[in-house]
Amino acid sequence: MVAEKLARETDPRVIPTGTEVYIPELELYAVAEDTGGDIKGKRIDVYTGSGEEGLKEALDIGNRMVTVIIIKRA
Repeated sequence: MVAEKLARETDPRVIPTGTEVYIPELELYAVAEDTGGDIKGKRIDVYTGSGEEGLKEALDIGNRMVTVIIIKRA
């Protein structure tokens, strides 16, 4: 099953806010919704939810290199 999440933070010079992306390694469709002060260049921060379930998913994803495919640029 392909999941949908918010790409909470991106560098708008690389992935503008509102851009739809697909991350095949995570089978994840996401929308860039925010810019983060710590997110510079080719980095993306994916929101996985809150509580124990969100934390578990974030730890499962970890910090790794992924492919980000632009579906629709904002």
